[in-house]
Amino acid sequence: MTRFTSALSSRGTRSRGLIGRVSWGLADQVLSSGTNFAMTALMISKLSTSAFGAFSFMTVVYILAIGTMISINGKPLVIRSGGSHDAIRDSSGRTLAAAAAAGALIGLACTIGAYFASGPLASSLLILGLTLPLLLLQDAGRGIYFALGNPRGAAINDGAWAVMMGVTLVALLATDSLTQPAMTGAWLVTGAIAGLLLIVQLQTSVASPRAAAAWLRDNMRLGLPLLGSFVLT
Repeated sequence: MTRFTSALSSRGTRSRGLIGRVSWGLADQVLSSGTNFAMTALMISKLSTSAFGAFSFMTVVYILAIGTMISINGKPLVIRSGGSHDAIRDSSGRTLAAAAAAGALIGLACTIGAYFASGPLASSLLILGLTLPLLLLQDAGRGIYFALGNPRGAAINDGAWAVMMGVTLVALLATDSLTQPAMTGAWLVTGAIAGLLLIVQLQTSVASPRAAAAWLRDNMRLGLPLLGSFVLT
């Protein structure tokens, strides 16, 4: 009878843990997708067609950058670790460094594009270019939390991003400053700050660029087919 009771208690604990992880994972998705939807709705209501088009183009570049890094950086981390928390922790610094390094390269291309662009597109690409290293680092950190089976950490970070962005937008609204560059900055700059906070949350250091390059090179056998699948999708 004691064994039976103990087994039921253990199963109940595992069930509560699973429900908790699912709940935090759902909360994170609501925060991430909800804030993006709210920002898009605000942009539609406040901006001209050309300004919203520039924002949309910038968002596509951002989404493609995130998808590429998930394919060659985030997913290989999960596959290579085999679910081992120690292996994930050991590779987290290189994973974050790879995301930041790729963000710097893509961000440089965006900055160069901003120089040749004009109007709302120029400001959108410039802001994205300057913040992309930390934005990709933030997304890589979210992936690490999910790989560790701890979506609560990702939800806390996305929650902090949402609060900072909300406060900034309220301040812009109060001062009648809801321009396209200001709103883009409210979204991306606060996301970059969330990337810095995530390093503190994970309590890890970002590896060197050389270690990041070696990590990505080692991931190519896994990453290229995954990237091909993402591109085709």
